[in-house]
Amino acid sequence: MAAPPITNLNDLPRYPSRLEPTGHQNRYDQAIGGKRRVVAYAENGVLLLILVLMINTLLAGGVFCPIRVVGPSMIPAFSGPRVKLTCPQCGFSQFCCAVTQSCDECWERAVCPNCGTRLAQFRRSQPNDAGGPRVISGDRVVILKGLWGEWRRWDVVAFHNVGERGGLTVKRIVGLPGETIEIRDGVLFVSGCVEPRPWEVQRSVRTLVCSPRVLQDSVIQLEAGSQGPQLRMQAIEHPATTYCYYHPALDQEEKPTRNLILSFRLTACVPGTRLRIRSDFGDGHFDVILSLPSQYAIKRIQGGRGDSALGEHHASGVLPSSSGMAEYAISLVDRRFLLVVNDRVVAKLPYLSGPLATPIPRPFEIIVEQGSATLTELRLWKVSPYSDTAPSTQQLSGYYLLGDDPHVSIDSRHFGVVSGTRIIGRVLKWPF
Repeated sequence: MAAPPITNLNDLPRYPSRLEPTGHQNRYDQAIGGKRRVVAYAENGVLLLILVLMINTLLAGGVFCPIRVVGPSMIPAFSGPRVKLTCPQCGFSQFCCAVTQSCDECWERAVCPNCGTRLAQFRRSQPNDAGGPRVISGDRVVILKGLWGEWRRWDVVAFHNVGERGGLTVKRIVGLPGETIEIRDGVLFVSGCVEPRPWEVQRSVRTLVCSPRVLQDSVIQLEAGSQGPQLRMQAIEHPATTYCYYHPALDQEEKPTRNLILSFRLTACVPGTRLRIRSDFGDGHFDVILSLPSQYAIKRIQGGRGDSALGEHHASGVLPSSSGMAEYAISLVDRRFLLVVNDRVVAKLPYLSGPLATPIPRPFEIIVEQGSATLTELRLWKVSPYSDTAPSTQQLSGYYLLGDDPHVSIDSRHFGVVSGTRIIGRVLKWPF
């Protein structure tokens, strides 16, 4: 007998399909999904545990260890707690060490390095929220451990100081094992030869002492032959000494210094401009001739500033910046002349000089002999000279370490050399 025709698809008998989950299949999928989630959680937990162990290893005994600077011996490269004071006369900001003196002592004894004003004279006239002292905590630094087999000169390192019950001390390496060290007239001698601090070290330890036109327009227009609002010459008449403004409460032995740095930014000039920078070091001076936009020449005038002084052509070349617009710096630190353009040392020349009897009245002059130039960010800096030590011919059995701030630093002059086994790592500023 024939089956009746099918007129409706819904009338077809339904059978379980492999594509349609049954109750048993749903229970199976749920079980498999639960196991996968447990495995995923376990894997994430293991990864998290490995990450925690790695961080703990790196911090505790592996690669790096973050700490905060609490002492004043490495000012200003690595500063401990300090007080920020703003001069109400010229607006210049300076810092005083808060470790060796109280905030009130800093304010009462501080002298503005820019204009010479005693800040205590204006204390009563200043409102509490404007220009008053502000305490800043020490810099965060990181100690990189176990990455260097040998330490180099000028590295800042942390070491175990046995005189401080195993505490960590931060100093800069200046002498290596097997060398002889002497400091004479504030200059470091290594095995009988002058060892000037490189530009990277100078830049980190320099202290700002003068910034012309702090409260006024910082743009300086120079034009050849001009005597009106636009000047022909910008002179830095700021005699500098070794007086340390970080420790105004200390009884300092103040001496004249030639460890000075001039810096400025050239923002505009007419092609063909001839700019001359005169740098006085007491027994003579250097003349840097910038034939903008691309050429430079350096002369040393020994023994005087007049026309009868002997001028000698020392160096010339091409400026790294083809347009001439760049940041310039002239350094006279540690009996060596440096011409620096955009933080790159273009020329270096040593010079001889005797001890200064009086401060240099006009350390730097910038003169436009032809054309015109626009300068900004004109600054005068100084670098503290090292404290003199007795001459010695004995070779070092370890590393000779000094602090950047010789006024308060307790270093190898007091506790001797440091063996390499006591040095635990190199110190860098915390990058975050």
